[in-house]
Formats: sequence, C-alpha cells, structure tokens
Amino acid sequence: MAESEGIWVVFLGPLIFSVVVSLFYLTTEARWQWKTLALGLVALSVVMQFVPAIQQSSFFLVPLFIQIVVCIWMAIEFKMQ
Repeated sequence: MAESEGIWVVFLGPLIFSVVVSLFYLTTEARWQWKTLALGLVALSVVMQFVPAIQQSSFFLVPLFIQIVVCIWMAIEFKMQ
C-alpha cells in the first residue's frame, strides 16, 4: 500500500463511522433535537470535506475533528443507554 493510500484511511474512517452511527442514532428513542444536531454536524463535515468551494476556505482537519467529536459523542451516548 502506498503512503498516499494510507492517509485516506485516516480521513475516511471517521467519516464512514460517524455517518453510520448517526444513521443508527435515528432509530433510537432520543429526542429529535439531538438527532437533528448529530445529522447536522455530520452533514456539515461532509460538505466541508467534499465541496470544493468550501474545502478551499476551511482548514482540512476541521471536518475530521467534527467527525471525531460525533463519534465520541455517540460512543458516550450508547454507553449511557
């Protein structure tokens, strides 16, 4: 595996995990405000990561940090249930 392929795993891993966990969170009995916030954060990070106009105006690690925050939040949420 080339070095350039390894860096994509770092960026796509949290993206895929945060999207899947947020979609699973929709099926829980949580309040709709929390569901909307989770999906909004994931949507924001996807837009910041893949829309070229926004991608150039924001620091490239911001979407990764948002996705990691969502992953940690969901882990804590599911642990408390």
